[in-house]
Amino acid sequence: MKSEISYITLGERKVRVYISGDDEQYFLLLLEWNQQLTVVDQLTVDRIGILISLEMLNAKARRDVETKYVDQFLQDWIAGRIVTAADLKLRAEACGCPIEDHRSFHVVIVRWIEAKPAKKQLKKAIGSMRKVKFNGYDVHVVMMDDELTFLISYNAESGLHVDSILQRISSELSAIGLAGGQEAFSFCIGKKVESPDRVHESYEQANKIRRISEVCGLKHKSISYDQLGVYQLLYLLPDCEEVRGFRDRLIKPLLEYDSKHNSILIDTLKAFFRNNESLKRTASELFTHYNTVMYRIERAFELLNLDANDGNDRLQLHLAIKLYEMQQQ
Repeated sequence: MKSEISYITLGERKVRVYISGDDEQYFLLLLEWNQQLTVVDQLTVDRIGILISLEMLNAKARRDVETKYVDQFLQDWIAGRIVTAADLKLRAEACGCPIEDHRSFHVVIVRWIEAKPAKKQLKKAIGSMRKVKFNGYDVHVVMMDDELTFLISYNAESGLHVDSILQRISSELSAIGLAGGQEAFSFCIGKKVESPDRVHESYEQANKIRRISEVCGLKHKSISYDQLGVYQLLYLLPDCEEVRGFRDRLIKPLLEYDSKHNSILIDTLKAFFRNNESLKRTASELFTHYNTVMYRIERAFELLNLDANDGNDRLQLHLAIKLYEMQQQ
């Protein structure tokens, strides 16, 4: 408990102020106006301060428990860990998140293109976002596997659309300092589902879109399945023996060569395809001479018995590189 005496000026009058409390949590002010404070007055303020401190600690503990309970409910709901519709409805009402009928649902994951904010910043952002009122929409926000994740629902017959609310969310993220530039992040949008017990399907799609868009370097503000373009093929490919065989046939010789010769053919190819097969931009990104980059690319194609001038061969290697990068996620 900190106690001190200071002075403030009110109008033309200088008033002595008795200050009691913890300046990180609260403080109490007692002003001398018509007479000097007694020792009893000062002790009374100190005692009141202790009681207020205890009440504030209790209130904070209650808020922390409530927040953890809501977080756990949202994580279980989004991940599909709540088995029955009855349990889902009961827990939703207990957490103050009642589920209305005739709602459409989307799960949206924020993929940070620039530096990802610290976890402390993200948790603070969640607290701020939960205080925002979104007219016509129910917006829940939580951390899923360390990723900022939104569960958005709205009346299926209202004519509302997820794109509208994402613009508002983007503005709110900017207001709390999490979205500096226009390309600071992408919204990875899971498919629309019409039932609360299918929300996990939207989450699974959003999470896969996040991984594919990260590997493929997509920087659109909002990315849905349809916006993956040719990379939809990567989304649809199962992790089966045939896919692994295709990938390994083109990747393993490069990895073995790099390991044996302490070279970076794989990294050069990644940069080459990331820069739309521009040798000049690849050399600039790698801080390497143009001729050196060209030699590495030619050596990689030669090693794999592919023709660098054949579009089909370049596409095969490009897809194999993307599959390899997805494996690293």
